[in-house]
Amino acid sequence: MIGGISQGGALAFYSAYTYPKPLAGIIGLSCWMCLQHLLPKENSSIPVLQCHGDCDNLVSYDWGKMVSDYIKTFNSSCHTFKTYHGLGHTNSVQEMMDMKDFINKHLPEDLTA
Repeated sequence: MIGGISQGGALAFYSAYTYPKPLAGIIGLSCWMCLQHLLPKENSSIPVLQCHGDCDNLVSYDWGKMVSDYIKTFNSSCHTFKTYHGLGHTNSVQEMMDMKDFINKHLPEDLTA
């Protein structure tokens, strides 16, 4: 599993979609996607949790929605976009709980498998 916030989220998306081996999931918090037109989409069916505050003044909420819409063109069944009302370019307790739930759901308990 890989994830990040802001530029780290953009790097997580890029890394996951170019990495040749399966991953348990991607978490992108208040982020965008770079070079999407060049991505081979190696892990195109990987579970994705994307979270964004609708008051983000650094990475526009609209950019986050554009990334979500793009990912849904090839991975609509495993992609979740969550909006946090009133949240800026930071995180919240609810966002952390949603991330914890996603990790618990998708990350194997036995990491040696």
